[in-house]
Amino acid sequence: YDPHSDIAGDHARGYRVADDGTLTDTTRWTLGLGADGGIVSNAIDEASFLTALMSGRLLGERSRKALKTPSAVSGDYGLGIGVSDSGCTGPVYGHNGGGDGYETNVYVSGDGSRVAVLLLNGRKASSAAGDWLALAALRELYCAA
Repeated sequence: YDPHSDIAGDHARGYRVADDGTLTDTTRWTLGLGADGGIVSNAIDEASFLTALMSGRLLGERSRKALKTPSAVSGDYGLGIGVSDSGCTGPVYGHNGGGDGYETNVYVSGDGSRVAVLLLNGRKASSAAGDWLALAALRELYCAA
C-alpha cells in the first residue's frame, strides 16, 4: 500500500492516451484517494495472491464459498469479485480496476490452479472501449494458461 503520489521502487509509468494519440504521464495522479493508485503490485505478486486466496491458504472454505457466490442484488458479482464464464474451463473469478493511465484485470479459477493477470499502463481518456479490449485479451490469456 503506497497512497502517495510518488511510487517507491521500480514501476511502470501510467499514460492517458488522448484521441489524437498524445500521451500524458499520469503516474503521480491519485486524486487524493487512498485506494486510487494506492495499491502497488506486479503481475507475479497479484497471481501469487489470487492463487493463495482461491486455493484455501488465506480463507476457510465457508469464506471462499461466500466469495464465489454471486449476490442476489448484483447478479454476477460476489463479495468483491466478479463471477463469469471463462469460455474455456467453466466459472472464472475476477476483478478489474483502473484510473487514468493504468488498468488491472485478473481471472482466477475457483481452486487457484489457473490465473491470468493483465496490467496495462495506458488508457484512453474519452472512452471505455479499451476496457472491453483488455477484457477480451484477459480471456485469451486465461484460456491459454
